[in-house]
Amino acid sequence: PREEPVAPGDGGAARLGPRFHLAGAVLFCCVGLEFSFNLWAAKLVSDNTGLSAAVAASALTAFTAGLALGRFGGARLALRIPPSPLLLGALGLTFAGWLLFWTSTAPLTAYAGLLVSGIGVSLHFPLALSRVLTATRARPERATAAASLYSSSATGVGPFLLGALADVSGTWQAFLMVPAMIVLAVGGILVSSSR
Repeated sequence: PREEPVAPGDGGAARLGPRFHLAGAVLFCCVGLEFSFNLWAAKLVSDNTGLSAAVAASALTAFTAGLALGRFGGARLALRIPPSPLLLGALGLTFAGWLLFWTSTAPLTAYAGLLVSGIGVSLHFPLALSRVLTATRARPERATAAASLYSSSATGVGPFLLGALADVSGTWQAFLMVPAMIVLAVGGILVSSSR
């Protein structure tokens, strides 16, 4: 069968528009946050609490438990709350968990902070991806391809950047990248929602 003609301005990721790319930047920040926690949280727990690296690695269990709880409960919330407000709430919850985790010098509070962070992070990817895919109705297949580029690049850039910062200033200061990415994500959501 013949292909349907493509309307002018309808093709190419570059033509998806600024609203789409803002949503893509939010997705990038959200994925970068998750993988930064996954790869570096245990190191900060060890540094802050004095636990051995092997024991501190168990802190990721708290983060993973938070992810599981958040995905279970978040699916129900997503049926009642629009994606943008729910994502803003999840980012706020992640910030609260990060602050508890980042300032903690006791294992119990560090684990609690990671649990709360995990609950917030659990909603980031599905909600951010939803916003990317709904940002354009013209070429959803191209939007999907571009979204995969945003998310896959974030898995490498986020943890690498945090590691590079840790080499220069230490893991504790490097983890300030987390609230910076949260602020960028919130800004992207507010700007793209108002367009």
